[in-house]
Amino acid sequence: MRVLLFLLAFWGLSFSLPAYLIQKEVSTSGVVKSVKKVKLYRTKGYEKEIWEQNGQKGESIKHFKKGRIVVYQKNPATGSYTRSDLPATMLLAGFMSTFACDQSGNCKALLEPTDKVRKIGKWKARLFTVKDNLLGKTINLWYTKDSKVLIEAEKLNLENLLSVVEGDPRVTVFLDSIKKEMNRIMNNFGAPVMIETSTSVGQHLERIESVKKVDLPENFFKVPKP
Repeated sequence: MRVLLFLLAFWGLSFSLPAYLIQKEVSTSGVVKSVKKVKLYRTKGYEKEIWEQNGQKGESIKHFKKGRIVVYQKNPATGSYTRSDLPATMLLAGFMSTFACDQSGNCKALLEPTDKVRKIGKWKARLFTVKDNLLGKTINLWYTKDSKVLIEAEKLNLENLLSVVEGDPRVTVFLDSIKKEMNRIMNNFGAPVMIETSTSVGQHLERIESVKKVDLPENFFKVPKP
């Protein structure tokens, strides 16, 4: 009987959900200095971040739904989750601020290549700059073509984000062009392995350390009930 219960429990936690595990370091320098180690799990329609900073641990889960991203933040002290919704309008504003689109729906990413090349971890990367019209800032993105898995994970990230705004009349005319432009960039230049952003109080840096495919339990992205 115990063996049967064990097998049922094992089958219930079967590892059948394909995903990507991206490990990265997020740091800030300047007035406030911090270093955060992040494990990001990504699959179709979901993301889960598990992070550690200054001895503290945290967790968040994102569900990509039509019209919004539902974010669940875990309280380390109680283990409970709080929910917040990121509406498509906010996502649209941030997303469209890095594109130049005409009235016919043709869009071009505000991404400028440079001649700077360097090694970031084990990958050779090339520097691109993008002007964020919403924030009025220039962001440095280091793209690499050396990791097929990272490019696959970035394409899935784009698919998840665009699934939130699909069907929205404010972006429908631009959607096909944005998809083509982003896929052109990833096919030609790869995916960002490091992102540098200057702020009024210092520098924000996000650097990917490793990426691999993993299989997860089907309930991995579910939010436990209180």
